[in-house]
Amino acid sequence: MEDALTQAVATPAQDVATAPAQRLNPFLFPTDTNMRFALLIVAVLSAGLLVFQSLSNAASRAMFRAFALNCGFTKACWQPYEIRQAAWMALGTLGVMAAGVLLYWLVPAWKIRRDRLAPITREDDAALFDYLQQLAREAGLTHAPIFVWNPLDPRVGGQAFGRLGRYFVALTGGLATRFYTDRLAMRAVLLHELAHLRNKDVDRTYLALTITAAFFALAFAPFVLSLLAEADTAFALSTLWRGMALALLVYLTCNAILRAREYYADLRAATWDGTDANVARVISGMPRSTRSVWRLQLTHPDPHQRLAVLQSPDRLFHAGFWEAAAAGLAIGAAFANVAAWLALALPAAQELLAYPLAALVFGSLLAIMLGVNVWRAAFGQAQLGGAWHVFVIFALGAGLGLFTGRLLLFRSTASDITANVQAGIAALLILVMLAFVGWLSVCAAIWLRAVHSEHGLHVTMAGVLIVAAILLVALLGAAFFVADNFALWMDVPAQVFEGFNKVMRRLNLWLPLVGLALVCVAAACVFLERPDRLP
Repeated sequence: MEDALTQAVATPAQDVATAPAQRLNPFLFPTDTNMRFALLIVAVLSAGLLVFQSLSNAASRAMFRAFALNCGFTKACWQPYEIRQAAWMALGTLGVMAAGVLLYWLVPAWKIRRDRLAPITREDDAALFDYLQQLAREAGLTHAPIFVWNPLDPRVGGQAFGRLGRYFVALTGGLATRFYTDRLAMRAVLLHELAHLRNKDVDRTYLALTITAAFFALAFAPFVLSLLAEADTAFALSTLWRGMALALLVYLTCNAILRAREYYADLRAATWDGTDANVARVISGMPRSTRSVWRLQLTHPDPHQRLAVLQSPDRLFHAGFWEAAAAGLAIGAAFANVAAWLALALPAAQELLAYPLAALVFGSLLAIMLGVNVWRAAFGQAQLGGAWHVFVIFALGAGLGLFTGRLLLFRSTASDITANVQAGIAALLILVMLAFVGWLSVCAAIWLRAVHSEHGLHVTMAGVLIVAAILLVALLGAAFFVADNFALWMDVPAQVFEGFNKVMRRLNLWLPLVGLALVCVAAACVFLERPDRLP
C-alpha cells in the first residue's frame, strides 16, 4: 500500500516468505475492526430473534393456548401461528437495526449541538485553518472533513465523527492552543483522528454504538420486563440466561470494536508522521485505565497496550483462542436461531431448507472471519517465525464457540439430549474446525511463498476464501443438521459422527469437497515450481 508501515510484500525479485523480518504492515489484511463489526451484526441478529420470540409468546398467550388445544403436534395446523411469530421476530429485529441506523444518522447533529461546536474558519485563525487543511491533504482523504471546535473548552482532545458523506473532526480549545505551544503533539492527535477517517472506521464505530444502544433500549429491556411477569419460573430462567448471554456478547463485541480501531489509527498516524515518537508521547501522557476487564467497561485499550502495539505491530498478526471463540459463538448462535426461525416461516414440506439456507449465509461468513485471521497469522509466521500449534488452539476456540453458541437457541432441545450426545456434538464441531483451520493454514503457508505482490496476495487470498466458504457451508450445514435432528435418537457420541457421515454420503459431498480442498494446495505447488507464471 502507498502508506505501508513496512515493505512486507515482496517485490517481483523477492519472495514474501523470505522478505527481511521487519515491522509488518497490518493494513495488508482486513482489520479487526471490520471483523468485529460483522460479529456485532450477527450477535444482534441472533439476540434479536431470541428476544422477540419471547416477547411474541408473552403478547399472544391466548392465541398459543387456542392453537395448542386444537392442533396438538400437527405442523400444518400450527403454521398460521408460526408464520405470525416468525414475522414478529423478523420485524422486531429489523426494527432494532433500523432504529440504530436512524440514530447513527442523527448523532452528528446532536453532538454538534451538545458540545457547542462551530466550524473553524479562516476568519477565526488563518494559520490554524490552513494547517488543518494541509493535514487533511497529507492524510490523502478524497474529501476533507469539516473541522469544528469549541474554543471555550479547556480540555485537550480531538474526535472524528460524522455520517456517510459528511464527516467532522472536532478540536477542543485546549488542543487548538497546542498549535502555538506544542505543535508536534497537536499534529499527532489530529493525525490520529484523520486516520480514523482514512481507515473508514467512523461509520462502523457509530453504527456499532447506536445499534447496541437500540438493542438494549428497544429489545433487551422489554424482554427482561416480560420475563419478570412469566408464571413459569423454569421457562423464564431458561430464556433469561440465553438472552443475557447474547446481550453480553453484543456489549463485549461493541467494546472490542472501539478498542481495535485505536490500534490501527495509532499506526497510520505514526506512518504519516514519519516517526513513532510524537504519537507515543501523546499516548504516554494519557491516564492509565484502572478498570478491570472483568468489569466489562473497557472501551479503549490501556495506554501501555497501545504503546506496545505501536512499537511492535506484529502483535496484530495473531490467531487467538478468544477471537476464534467469539466468532464461533456468534455464528453458532445465529446459525441455530436463524435455522429455527426459517423452520417457523417455511411450510412443512420445505422445513429442511432451513439448514442449507442458514449454512449458505453463516458458513460463508465464518469462513471469511476465520480465514482472514488464519492468513494474517500465517503471514506473521512466515515473516517472523513461530509455533504452528497456535492454529490448533485457534481451531479449538472456534469449535467450542460453535458448540456454546448452539446452546443459545430460542427453542432449545438441550434438556432432551444426554450429556454423552452433547459431548459427541462438541467433538464433531471441534473436529470440523480442526480440519478446516488446518487445511486453511497449510494453503496460506504455501501460497504466501508463491505470491509476489500485494495485489497477488489479495487475489490469491480471495480465491482460497471462496473455496473455504464452499467447504464450510457444506460441513457446517451437515453438522448442525445432525446435531438438531439426529441427537434426539442417539445415546452415544459415536452415533453423532455416524449420522454426520450418513448425511455427507447421502448428499454425495465427501469426494467433491476433498477434491475442492486439494485444488488450492495443488495450484500453489504448481506456482511454486513455475513462479514466472505469476503476474
